[in-house]
Amino acid sequence: MTQADTFLADLREAGIVLRASGDRLVVEAPAGLVTSQLRHELVRRKGELISVLRGSVEIRIDPLDNERVCDVAKLLAAGYRRYLKTAEAAVNQRRNTSSDGLAFRPASSVHEGGS
Repeated sequence: MTQADTFLADLREAGIVLRASGDRLVVEAPAGLVTSQLRHELVRRKGELISVLRGSVEIRIDPLDNERVCDVAKLLAAGYRRYLKTAEAAVNQRRNTSSDGLAFRPASSVHEGGS
């Protein structure tokens, strides 16, 4: 663990969270916790801290997670297709209903029956 890592851990333990945003060091802390001395130290070590913060982001992808993401995407797509069918049916129903409340259906849905 480097001195910067130890410094960041100490700050976190004290309730101060640092993060890098571009070339800025963002400090999230309760009011009164950042003293002028600490502020001076943060300014002095800004470049080093930003480098450590950027390097500390680690993304681990488990092969199983990739499969789960695909499964969720398939479920979402299936749900969206059902939604589209339902919405299309509702639009068609409105199109086939006249202002006097009568519903008109295409001839293919009319039952032809004998007498």
